[in-house]
Amino acid sequence: MSGGANCPETPRQKMIGMMYLFLTAMLALNVSKDILNAFVVVNEGLQNTNANFDAKNSLTMNSIDFAYMQDKVKVQSTYDGAKKAQALSKEMVDYIHSLRKEVINTTEKREDINDIYGDTISLMDVASKDNYDIPTHYFMGASLTDGADGVDGKGGKAPEFRAKLDKYVADLHALMKGLGIKGTDKLGDLGVNTKDRAKKNTEHPEENFWASGNFYHIPLAATVAILSQIENQVRNAESTVLNKLLGNIGASDMKFDKLEARVVPKSTYVIQGSSYEADLFVAAWSSTSNPKVIVGPADQLDLTDTLNIKFKAGADTSVVPIFNGVGKYKVPASAIGERKYASIIEVKNTSTGEISTYPLKVEGNYFAQYMVAKPSAVISPTKMNVFYVGVDNPVSISVPGFAAENIAPSMSGGSISAVNKSKGDYVVRVNGKGKASVSVSATDDNGNRVSFGAQEFRIKTVPNPVAKIAGVGTGSIAKSKLEMASGMMAELENFDFEMQSIVTSFTLNVTIGGYEQSKTSSSYKVTPEQKALLAKVKRGTRVTFENITAKVAGSTRKLNDISLKVQ
Repeated sequence: MSGGANCPETPRQKMIGMMYLFLTAMLALNVSKDILNAFVVVNEGLQNTNANFDAKNSLTMNSIDFAYMQDKVKVQSTYDGAKKAQALSKEMVDYIHSLRKEVINTTEKREDINDIYGDTISLMDVASKDNYDIPTHYFMGASLTDGADGVDGKGGKAPEFRAKLDKYVADLHALMKGLGIKGTDKLGDLGVNTKDRAKKNTEHPEENFWASGNFYHIPLAATVAILSQIENQVRNAESTVLNKLLGNIGASDMKFDKLEARVVPKSTYVIQGSSYEADLFVAAWSSTSNPKVIVGPADQLDLTDTLNIKFKAGADTSVVPIFNGVGKYKVPASAIGERKYASIIEVKNTSTGEISTYPLKVEGNYFAQYMVAKPSAVISPTKMNVFYVGVDNPVSISVPGFAAENIAPSMSGGSISAVNKSKGDYVVRVNGKGKASVSVSATDDNGNRVSFGAQEFRIKTVPNPVAKIAGVGTGSIAKSKLEMASGMMAELENFDFEMQSIVTSFTLNVTIGGYEQSKTSSSYKVTPEQKALLAKVKRGTRVTFENITAKVAGSTRKLNDISLKVQ
């Protein structure tokens, strides 16, 4: 009695099913009518579930109705399919109700089985709800009661009931297939189970078949509960199909209560000689009702009535071509400066024929704007306005309105290479004095190469660093500080490049006891011999460092001499 794999039962349905199995077992033990009355409770629970399913299915149909009213052309076939699914389900439910009425009237021995008695009386008040002979014969005929081996219910209502259920499921599948709904094969029997038992029970053959398994030797109270449960399966199948149909029309794209005009420009900064391009559209649209996009000057928009914004009479407007519901606006960028334009989008309701208008609104303004500028490239030395020989000169290159990946720089008087092209970072190297020239071109959205001219830069050599010992390059120095000095340094003062210069040699000259003495280092380090001389120097005398050489920007330079008074 359970649903199919793709139509799972709710926890409530599972609980009712377990109660049904339990009560059936109790009946086999000839329990009292007090226990039998529990089937009445199960039946009432199933009826409540059926009512809930009916309400849920009505809400789903309301959503389909709403989609149909919004766009009859698009939704017509799905709408008709939903109505047919409802009709098939109602026919099946009405048939189940007729069986319930007839089996109650027959068991209660009403003279007319069509009497409304079976429809109106509460199951709790039925006097013969423990009778199982008449309900069994009603559904199974003589196929079991006469001792025959057959369990198909021949002569009773069960075979007809089963055939109608099978046809109902087949009709629903055919309906969904006809509408092109995919994945319906996985839905199986839609939860309406009429299959015989796969694993046979030889001792109790009546349990192996749908007809006898449901209606053989079952009292009236349980029979009515079974009919309610099968009705539950039918309403569940109806719910599954209606939801599939609702999803088939993309119900989510109909769930809007507000439409707004939108603009998506390719760029708000365009180069003179190119074109400004933008997409103008309404945030929700239908393929069967393309909007009409009207564009005109912003100063020709009539804003006297904000509820009915339109262009002034005689305004210079044009209609934008539509592609897939989107207006493609393109206008030449001829004159330099800021440009503003307004747009009104008209949408026709395919159901009522009424036309609604939606003015373009960007950041609170009823216009969009963009800037037209002369072709120009921005080439910025990262450190200063000259290029230096022998070092990497970092520069940033950009062109307003163009992506960094589409920019291609070149130069004369040196070489330029990308460090991080996506960020516009490059390095320039120059070799001689004079001037260098950097040219920039870029590729636009149409694949055309656009040139932005060239810019000249002066070429200079890196200035000489200043030699210092213990951080001092002139004046006086404490004897203790001089003796602690470990090496000669070369500092580039007031130079923005982050680069180092290394002293390669220097000579120390001192006067000790009236005699001049000198020692030379072939690196930046103070040698032990030089340290020994410095230790003998007396305060008030002078020490001199000369012949100082250093490696700077790839070349060797002679630096300034240092003369210090020892204190």
